[in-house]
Amino acid sequence: MLFGFDRGEWGGALLWYADDGTFKRELLDDNIVDLLPVADGFTLFAGLSHLGDDTGRATAVIDANGAYSLGRSVELGSAPRAVVVEDTGAVLIATMTGLVRLGRDFQVQHLLHTRWGMFYPVSLALVEGTAYVGMRGIVAEVQLRADTVTETWLVPRDLN
Repeated sequence: MLFGFDRGEWGGALLWYADDGTFKRELLDDNIVDLLPVADGFTLFAGLSHLGDDTGRATAVIDANGAYSLGRSVELGSAPRAVVVEDTGAVLIATMTGLVRLGRDFQVQHLLHTRWGMFYPVSLALVEGTAYVGMRGIVAEVQLRADTVTETWLVPRDLN
């Protein structure tokens, strides 16, 4: 069993426990935002944005017959906040500074650079080529299928 924790500025971890509940070891000392199953294990998304520091990465967690280890890792350029798997198997990631895509080959593609930090992105949905990023008081609608990625902010009527 794998357990990921994100306690913000107080740290986090990825912990491995045996099926009987016995602690095996700590695999990673970082804030775990999400852990997605893939063919040979998991892909984890970790990072922190706090007091001017903004780092994030994706790391492969390899399952070799129940023995977990960390594999390749790639920097995302900003702390991940929410992820969603696309039809292609790539992962769309909302970060503090925009949207990035992690390909199945672990290549990072920066799709949209913006300033979402003060709105704290917390959720991400993908509907027919449009990403919706839920944040404090707003939703960003990001058109991904156009030649140029565009962003529109959806706000409550009383804020217009």
